[in-house]
Amino acid sequence: MSAGTGGLRSALAATLYRGSAVFLAIYVAGSAISFLVHLFMARALGATSYGYFEDSANQTRTITSTENFAGHQVTVSVPPLSTKSTLQVASSKPTSVTKDGVTMTAHATLAALQSASEGWYWDPVQQLTLVKTASSAAARSVVLNGVDKAAYEAEFGTNTGTTTNTDHAGYTGTGFVDGFETSGDAVSVDTQADVTGSHVLKFRYSNGAATTATRTIQVDGVTVGTLNLPTTGNWDTWSTATLTTTLTTGKRTVKAIYGTGGINLDNITVARP
Repeated sequence: MSAGTGGLRSALAATLYRGSAVFLAIYVAGSAISFLVHLFMARALGATSYGYFEDSANQTRTITSTENFAGHQVTVSVPPLSTKSTLQVASSKPTSVTKDGVTMTAHATLAALQSASEGWYWDPVQQLTLVKTASSAAARSVVLNGVDKAAYEAEFGTNTGTTTNTDHAGYTGTGFVDGFETSGDAVSVDTQADVTGSHVLKFRYSNGAATTATRTIQVDGVTVGTLNLPTTGNWDTWSTATLTTTLTTGKRTVKAIYGTGGINLDNITVARP
């Protein structure tokens, strides 16, 4: 990928997908993901279509994304394309990705995806699923399974009494919240609930102490429960603690307030049950 495109991709990822369920970018290249051709942004819930003109084929193409986060699935209808392309979907890491019902190969690195003819890779820094498909004269259906909306990074929250760090591997985004360990400490992130109803708040954390930590969870200033965060054995191992609550549609501020024990907090996901 060219340096200019990489910068554009980073800026788009940082500014766009937090407020929407999904966005897709199509990259077209000879043998690797190299330059951005079109950006397709899909609003939360339902199907969104986008038409564009493929110069090499002299044809107007339409791509459609259908988000079903209650079912933890995103389906992308990919039109015929005369060259290989890569979809970019903002989401949690899929349990699997299929193309026309056939499981695609998961690659461990971006370099492995670039050298492959097809497959997918989940970028933990930008929380993007990249799905590479070969050229085809026929339409294709790409399905991401087991996905939620991309998480909200704790290091970008409105935080009190904490710091950020990168000294333990395995985090998403640019780092994690460190020093979340004394009375008065808190982490607060602005989130978006797309529908009114039951949601699962997921907190990705590490706890290298021998005992369970606790945090009081508030939504818009109202306490919705106490979160238990058992030991993860060491500070390099990450786990997820969950709390189910009812949210109303719109912007919701989720706040974790120190209770007992120290943790590192990586991100917060607002998911459907």
